[in-house]
Amino acid sequence: MDNLSSELQNAIRALEQVGDHAGAHSDAVDELLDQLYQQKMDLAGAPPHAASPNYKQAVEAMRAAGAKVKSAQRDKNRLADALRAVSEATAKINRVLDNAA
Repeated sequence: MDNLSSELQNAIRALEQVGDHAGAHSDAVDELLDQLYQQKMDLAGAPPHAASPNYKQAVEAMRAAGAKVKSAQRDKNRLADALRAVSEATAKINRVLDNAA
């Protein structure tokens, strides 16, 4: 079963690892980590309906974003694209949280 919290945690771990070597992108990494930490707490407080289309889209987006961040760990030239993917995934999680409230 897809689990948004676990995909979120995977992305957080990957971003934490890349954050120390983010260079010019370090502020963006820190900002995204703050958003992800908050979303993790929000998801724990108000579990969303896992069968909703928004939930499934958020899981897929966060999974893809985590993979891009892991790829950026190996190739720093991919970091900007990875950060964009994480930002888009956080927007999808916000939609899930809005519907859960």
